[in-house]
Amino acid sequence: TKLILLDSLLQEMKMKKCLVWSMLVLLLLLFGSGRVKCDCITTQNPDNVVSGPLIRTIQKITDDSISTCNQRQVEECWTFQIDINQLEKLQPEDTVVFSDKTDFSIKLNQPPTTIGPGSTYYYFDIEEIGASTASFTVRKLDDGGVRVFGSVRSSTLFYFLGSCGENCNVIYSVDPDFFNNLID
Repeated sequence: TKLILLDSLLQEMKMKKCLVWSMLVLLLLLFGSGRVKCDCITTQNPDNVVSGPLIRTIQKITDDSISTCNQRQVEECWTFQIDINQLEKLQPEDTVVFSDKTDFSIKLNQPPTTIGPGSTYYYFDIEEIGASTASFTVRKLDDGGVRVFGSVRSSTLFYFLGSCGENCNVIYSVDPDFFNNLID
């Protein structure tokens, strides 16, 4: 009965964050029967929400080691890994948390498009922010690595994704006002 109550609670909440699920599982493990399986990274619920962030940051770049991160308009810059397995499983209308450093989700707008050998283009809408969009291209390399290039426009920041060398991708944020202050 505890699991039925938990399931009912989760359906009512229409949970979008794996953190909530993790906390509930922890509480159930501490106070319940201990027979709970959390498969939150790949599980889809009836609302087409895929849990777990698509982008997981690795290290904040605060030195001169990556030139992209040293541009004057860059507010924060992080190396990251993309969950390629999760990305490749997404279907149109599926929603996924964008990254572990943001508080919004992105919804796959259309089927991914193959644009060359090993390269796939993805186009998303940002669920919480009306007309905002995200798009990026992922190129799978022969050595198993990936290169990611793209942009995401949230209500407060622009995020840019790019390769920074072998097995290195960065995500950096730029205040939208930066582009409003450019002089022709």
